[in-house]
Amino acid sequence: MKNEMTPNDVLRPIAYRPADTARLLGISLSHLDRMTKAGEIPYALLGGIRVYSDDALREWIIEKTAQNHSLDVTKDTRNDEGLKE
Repeated sequence: MKNEMTPNDVLRPIAYRPADTARLLGISLSHLDRMTKAGEIPYALLGGIRVYSDDALREWIIEKTAQNHSLDVTKDTRNDEGLKE
């Protein structure tokens, strides 16, 4: 099986600078900065420039979505138990 690239793969950056990352995530640059300093979001330093890997961001979003879903399910279960009492 060949490792074939689609046109979208060719054009997709492997990393983003902070302003682009904030725009892609739909958050302010200052919020991204706070999250970065708190260690909440993955990043790398390349020659002193902070960059955010496309793959790492996608994986991070998937993990955060799963965590939030898990919390919602737990919350719903607790609410259901409270209704039964």
